[in-house]
Amino acid sequence: MGEIGEVLELLHGARCRFRTARGAVRLRSARDGREQVAGFSSDRSDGDDSLWRSLLDPAPWIPAFDFHVDGDAELIGRPALRVGAVARRCDGHVRFPAELNTAGADAYELLVDRERGVVLRVAALADGEELWVAELEELHFDEELRSDPFAVEARVA
Repeated sequence: MGEIGEVLELLHGARCRFRTARGAVRLRSARDGREQVAGFSSDRSDGDDSLWRSLLDPAPWIPAFDFHVDGDAELIGRPALRVGAVARRCDGHVRFPAELNTAGADAYELLVDRERGVVLRVAALADGEELWVAELEELHFDEELRSDPFAVEARVA
């Protein structure tokens, strides 16, 4: 399978490669320097969670972009592919996934986890300059919970 085939397979199957995920995502605007960090857990919804959910399940991005591989990378200790993405035109219109629709963006840079296919980082670009970045700062898959997470463990002195 070629590099693009590998990227498409990773993106398409990402949601099938884990049961649960939790972590934190940092969103940074290059325009005004604002940053925010939000925790997430795939087993619950907290308001507007479309961006981090799309990082964990990027399959809907496939028809919206033409992809090219720019090399290898690593983020939060996870090996990744550095992937460029340019929006496809359809009937003269550009169709971005809603969570990525950014006025002025002409391309995106993705870091795609080589094992799970989730997007570890996405940057919206205009003329090669970052407009905004969403980057996972912490990511845990398939953590096992105790059978009774509220039980108090007895300590022996």
